[in-house]
Amino acid sequence: ENILVEKLEKQNNKFTITTNTKTYYADKVILATGSSAAPKTGSDGLGYKLLKELNHPIIKVLPALVQLKTKGNFLKNWSGIRTDVKVSLYEDDQFIREESGEIQLTNYGVSGICIFNLSRFVSRGLDQNKKELLKINFLPFTDTPEELLSSLSNNRSISNILEGILNNKLVTILLNKSSINKDKKYNELSSKEKSTLLENLTKFSLEVYDTNSFDECQVCSGGLPLTKINLETMESNIVKNLHVVGELLDVDGDCGGYNLTFAWITGILAGRSESDD
Repeated sequence: ENILVEKLEKQNNKFTITTNTKTYYADKVILATGSSAAPKTGSDGLGYKLLKELNHPIIKVLPALVQLKTKGNFLKNWSGIRTDVKVSLYEDDQFIREESGEIQLTNYGVSGICIFNLSRFVSRGLDQNKKELLKINFLPFTDTPEELLSSLSNNRSISNILEGILNNKLVTILLNKSSINKDKKYNELSSKEKSTLLENLTKFSLEVYDTNSFDECQVCSGGLPLTKINLETMESNIVKNLHVVGELLDVDGDCGGYNLTFAWITGILAGRSESDD
């Protein structure tokens, strides 16, 4: 039977839980509804609505651990490429954070764990109309990319050298962006051409204009501020005997199980506080 909560009220120290089938009464309530991430799984943001109706402030909820949409007329050409990189996020030209790992290049922008770990900053920045810029280092395995290319030159074309390191579709995009003929030998490149190529190989710029939606994100940024609850019991400081756990709180971690762990731990704290009473 599908029972959907429609309203949560408290009067005379008793909670009234109104659903689509019947009404329940309780002395204590634990809200563990999840956030707005992946609504097809049932997390439709109901918990935030219930908290607001009980006079709790909610920090604006935005997608986190999510893919990023970027500008660029080459995106359809690099769609499907996976490669290891270092990627740095700049917000209004200020460095925010660097991540390393596999990136997935898509027809709308970029994805992958390293992108997910940057996405919560991008979501909040874009919501504040800040400029979000990614700089990608496609040669993360060397601190001396110029020496590497020079050592591999051996009178070979620049495309032949790079295709031994990177996906050939990516090489074409990088050379086009650098305005370099793919058949030109590395030793024939001017200093300016070498400089431009190295810039695109190690600091490839992508302007982010949006994230994917709640449908695609794994968790959300935002929710009930931690200052509004007792962190030992997860009980609300605003409504007695109401406990709030998991993603309803303004906590979101990196990929790697941290968000699940936080949900479980806060649930345990809330449950134990009830059993201790």
